[in-house]
Amino acid sequence: MEKNTVSKERIHCNIRRRLKMRSPEIF
Repeated sequence: MEKNTVSKERIHCNIRRRLKMRSPEIF
């Protein structure tokens, strides 16, 4: 279960990075 949560956190970070690069205005 720990591995699954870590992978989800990594994916979330990746999505945040993409959103920041696409529209830094929101953040």
